[in-house]
Amino acid sequence: MPTQKLGRLLGMTMMLLALFAGAAAGAGLSDAGNLATLEFEWH
Repeated sequence: MPTQKLGRLLGMTMMLLALFAGAAAGAGLSDAGNLATLEFEWH
């Protein structure tokens, strides 16, 4: 029983980490895109 609970907790933690990593990657990509657009407008 405790092993199942631990496994579920680990699974939820991994899912949250994956979601957070995906959101961070998306934010980084959009930031880079904004910087590229600004640079293009400046030159």
